Amino acid sequence: MSSLPEDLYPDIFSRLPVKSLLLCKCVCKNWYALICTSDFVKFHLNLTTQKNNPIFMLKGLDSDFLYSIDYDLLASSVSEIEADAIEMDHPFKSLNYGVDFLYSIVWIWLSENDDDDRDHFCFWNPATREYKEIPSHKRVYMLESNSWKDEQTIPYQFLLVQNSGVLVNGHLHWLVSGEDDFLPYYNFLLISLDISDDSFKEMQLPKEFLEESTGIILGELEGCLCALVSSDGYGALVHFEVWKMLDHGIRESMSERYVIVHDSFVSTPFYFKLVWSFNNGEILFLSWDKLVLYEPNKGSAQLKTCSSPLLKAEYYFESLVSLNSGSYVGAENH
Repeated sequence: MSSLPEDLYPDIFSRLPVKSLLLCKCVCKNWYALICTSDFVKFHLNLTTQKNNPIFMLKGLDSDFLYSIDYDLLASSVSEIEADAIEMDHPFKSLNYGVDFLYSIVWIWLSENDDDDRDHFCFWNPATREYKEIPSHKRVYMLESNSWKDEQTIPYQFLLVQNSGVLVNGHLHWLVSGEDDFLPYYNFLLISLDISDDSFKEMQLPKEFLEESTGIILGELEGCLCALVSSDGYGALVHFEVWKMLDHGIRESMSERYVIVHDSFVSTPFYFKLVWSFNNGEILFLSWDKLVLYEPNKGSAQLKTCSSPLLKAEYYFESLVSLNSGSYVGAENH
């Protein structure tokens, strides 16, 4: 490659997966310097997200293990998740833990056991294996500046079914009630947090689907905020309506996109979640003990079953984002 013009290197490297780039860093000082620059890291992450093919991380209800699976394996003919999913090495794997996810960086809540919290969090980049353990405070931790700032008082109650928020258009979204109220769904609010300036905004949801619903779960569909609205009759689930916000932040732009009636996977509104929508039109759902690749135009579904209920199914994009910790999974005892 020495005969190639220097300005072609970033374009070539940006098309490689993280695992290959980590090997390229060891070839020579020039490659190392290029791949480590913040501009290249951002460029590579942007290109990766544009491909719209993330990796999915799974956690079972009765298991302390994390698994990963990509679209190619999801779309294979094998119907059991355990046959395709790959068990992941993660920080402090021997401990019990609570897990949540944030884009290309995963944060893990560390807990010694059910009664004795370690009161620590751990950020983890699965692609580079780097992790960073930080103490838990009632303040906001800024990863880029490695600093803390005072928390805001938020006068809302967050729903436990979706307490990590839905990231769309640079905003995290939650469905909430008042601080001391347990309100019916038609009185719930949609709030968003602009992660660029930490400002909150609240919005009333359309009454057209709130008054008749028995459950609402937020998600992302084709780059837009959406709501999965369940409806039942006399205790038997009838269908899910998928509403999409065409113009971000504008209540009136919410419109019904799909109606899902599929007995094979629509079972309960409390464990039904839109995980991801692909460029080919397929939608990945989590439905209690299975993952579902749903083709809305055909109404067909491909099921990936699990031997035990799935507690979480989230996505992340591989990235070179550094935590500047120098700690890596697998090197704890070296």
